[in-house]
Amino acid sequence: MRPDQPFELFDDDVSDPAAITELVSKYGVAVLVEQVENRRGMFWAARALAREHGECATLKRDSIGEEGAVLRDLFDQPWMHAVAEAYFGADPYVFNPEITLASVLPGPDPVTQVDDQPGLKFLLYVTEVDSGSGVLRCILGSHHAGKRLPSAEPTDRLVRLEAPQGSFLVLDGDLTLRNAIVRRHPRITASARCYRA
Repeated sequence: MRPDQPFELFDDDVSDPAAITELVSKYGVAVLVEQVENRRGMFWAARALAREHGECATLKRDSIGEEGAVLRDLFDQPWMHAVAEAYFGADPYVFNPEITLASVLPGPDPVTQVDDQPGLKFLLYVTEVDSGSGVLRCILGSHHAGKRLPSAEPTDRLVRLEAPQGSFLVLDGDLTLRNAIVRRHPRITASARCYRA
């Protein structure tokens, strides 16, 4: 657990998918710190795809060319398959068919963090995400409410999910997220979603 966080959301080990699934079930989110060894390659692959397809683009994972091979492979890891199997149980599901790349520059308006679709999401911090780059905030446990909580509702379970470059967040699609303002430096993320077939 990180000392500045009141909940045990952080882990450095993906070798236990059951523990990841338990965090997502309990809180709606798990943060897996610094999971990408080739962070430089990941960053440049994301930048190349953004130049080719736009700053916010959704790409079919199976048809991403060699320039995006690093990202394609990052969203097809064995631990992700194991977490998805545990999350969906016996229900058939579609595994990460698309990768959404979002590159956001500093500006005065709040920006959406990830899409608002149901399912299980894997969000990769291509750049470090902190207060200067529009940190993701969420209301822990809100996915249990059966509907999304209004974003203005006060709560003591609102947490900031700051993490270094190369970290993954695993998110329940029903978790209530709060938008953030990118203040000082660009934020680049990539995400993929599993959903019931």
